[in-house]
Amino acid sequence: MPSAIDSGINAVNSIKNVSEAQYTEIWQKLFATMLYGFWGRFFFLAFLALGLFYGVRRRNPRAAIVFILIAVSVAFGGWFMKVTNLM
Repeated sequence: MPSAIDSGINAVNSIKNVSEAQYTEIWQKLFATMLYGFWGRFFFLAFLALGLFYGVRRRNPRAAIVFILIAVSVAFGGWFMKVTNLM
């Protein structure tokens, strides 16, 4: 007998609600939106500013390094995905 948690997880499981091709297309469009154009620049600058804020103001080098690595991955993520034919 399935529990309420199992039935809740199955209700929001996107693989059962859409086909595999549609699911892949949704994630590719999401990454293309985040890594290119205005949103790519916005996320890069936001994460870079957060890294500088945490590094200089809060004196938390671990958080600063994490935010700067995220900013670099956003900056070069679109190029990397295009080179490796993931997008």
